[in-house]
Amino acid sequence: MREILSHLVAFETVGGNDDEIEECFEYIGERLDFYPFIKKRFESNGKISYVWLTEDTLKPKVLLNAHIDVVPGSDGMFVMKEEGGKLLGRGVSDMKFAVAVFIDVLKELYEEKGELPSLGIMLTSDEEVGGMNGVGYLVNEIGFKPEVVVIPDGGDNWHIVNEAKGVLHVKLVVNGESAHSSKPWEGKNAIDLLMKDLVVLRKEFPSPEKEVWETTMNIGQLHGGSQTNQVCDLAEGYLDFRHIPKEKRESLWKRIRDVVKFSELEEIVTADPFFVDGDDKHIKLWSKLITRYRTERLLAREHGASDGRFFTSKEIPVILSKPEGGLVHTENEWLDVKAMGEYKEVLKEFLISLTKTDN
Repeated sequence: MREILSHLVAFETVGGNDDEIEECFEYIGERLDFYPFIKKRFESNGKISYVWLTEDTLKPKVLLNAHIDVVPGSDGMFVMKEEGGKLLGRGVSDMKFAVAVFIDVLKELYEEKGELPSLGIMLTSDEEVGGMNGVGYLVNEIGFKPEVVVIPDGGDNWHIVNEAKGVLHVKLVVNGESAHSSKPWEGKNAIDLLMKDLVVLRKEFPSPEKEVWETTMNIGQLHGGSQTNQVCDLAEGYLDFRHIPKEKRESLWKRIRDVVKFSELEEIVTADPFFVDGDDKHIKLWSKLITRYRTERLLAREHGASDGRFFTSKEIPVILSKPEGGLVHTENEWLDVKAMGEYKEVLKEFLISLTKTDN
């Protein structure tokens, strides 16, 4: 697995590096040639995805999902290193390790059993930019609907994510009237009006001083004006709302519209919340298998989004859980070597248990 992961890290699969992404997919395909998988290539708005299936169906029993795209990093990040029992490099935790594990565990299962259960491997290249043309396209447009999905892209340190927040990015636009700044009464300052809306929005969505499980708002960008000595006639603001699953997007929009008085509102980005019933049989099975590594507070909430939301929006259960690692999107991203091997054994037992259930 370490050898495969080292090669995967070396591919600089940052968004826009199409050649590197294609070469990475080709390398993965060569590692999967031990089995007569049905290989399917998909493309949506220039974003490439591949699915390998043991049978030609949109409804495999298990779908193993990962993304090969990564965020940018220094040149040294694309050379995997090992120090003190940790693997270091871009993508070791987020989330190329999963691809190495998938390949190794399926090859081992095939060599031991002489067959593989009904399953698929879905790999995409756009998760870091929203996932709409990867998993979003494959689920919503192509119609993939597995019984259960395994996505080791959340639930750090053996947690199991059963709730994650939805996303709503909103653009506020205010039109004013320009004038010379020495005579502000002759104009209408768009920045002043935008600030008034931001003040009431902040009262509606206070900025928490510590972690809370509630809907939050971040003021991400503000733009307005072109000259200091001119009354601004156009101002824009970009807000990022993260809403808990029980607050529907329609309700969130109502809260925003009820207090905004001067701005025109535009929806920029949306992402559904993530929710999995903790009593789902697949969650219970995974919980049982990982208790050797974590025994307390297995279920967890996450504030960020993952591709898992596309599946849970279709009521498809997702195992969003991963081994020990951290500092993703930084120059110090790491994954515990021992934990990667432990994750492989858990996944192997999980697949074997589902196969026994079928029989």
